[in-house]
Amino acid sequence: MYLSEFTPARPSRVENSLRVRPASGGAEWRRLYLKTADLPLAHIAACFGSGYRLVEVPASRAEFNRCLEFPGALPDGVGELVSLLGSGLCLPAPAPFDLVLALDRYKTVDDELPPSQWKNTDVGELVYRAKYYVFSPGAQRRARKALAARLADAIGKHPAYRDAPYLLSVPGSAGDGNSTGELLARLVAESTSKQLIETIGPARAQRKADPSLDVSGMFSSPTMLDGACVIIDDVWHTGGTCTEVAHVAKRAGADAVYGLVGARTMRN
Repeated sequence: MYLSEFTPARPSRVENSLRVRPASGGAEWRRLYLKTADLPLAHIAACFGSGYRLVEVPASRAEFNRCLEFPGALPDGVGELVSLLGSGLCLPAPAPFDLVLALDRYKTVDDELPPSQWKNTDVGELVYRAKYYVFSPGAQRRARKALAARLADAIGKHPAYRDAPYLLSVPGSAGDGNSTGELLARLVAESTSKQLIETIGPARAQRKADPSLDVSGMFSSPTMLDGACVIIDDVWHTGGTCTEVAHVAKRAGADAVYGLVGARTMRN
């Protein structure tokens, strides 16, 4: 799928795109122009890598830095995927992840304010309410359902994620199966009709309180896997906990591991 061609870098998204019919070549193939870093290209390659080639961007399209040439009409789903990669945030995928995607950053960067005063993005606000509105259970449930709906929608727009038969949860620090991430995973599995595998993990200190906590070997899968899987969580901090679940998935037999989270924190 050409994933080895792309070097993980900073989180990024598709900044601009244009679908056109080439001036020469008739109607037998199409071109997709993109302004993007490498990470979104890895997602496109995972879904359509054998169906296009990268060609030189002509001077007349200087606002773009990539051109994908397809031998026929643009394949079904490529437009939805590019739109998702423009609104979402592609994250560097630590091994053994193949791809990692966040719906958005947690905060909106404002260079005129100190980071402590940055406002939550729409997704960040949903995450905040789903995790911390314990004083208002109704509002907390509504936020959780809205966030789960956005995660399920992202899966539906991403061919690789959509085709994965399994969905894995990330064990919460309480070890009771009722963390925000685990509750989200159940809702997303129900919406997408994927088989939910609830990863098992003990009670432990929170990674947010102790980023140095080593969770290696703490988690296990209750069953073997036969195919690709999507790991769901609410927030990506350092990625350490999700990555340990990815190792669990690989040991259980997953042939591809994709990550999907609500928000990425601004920590790194």
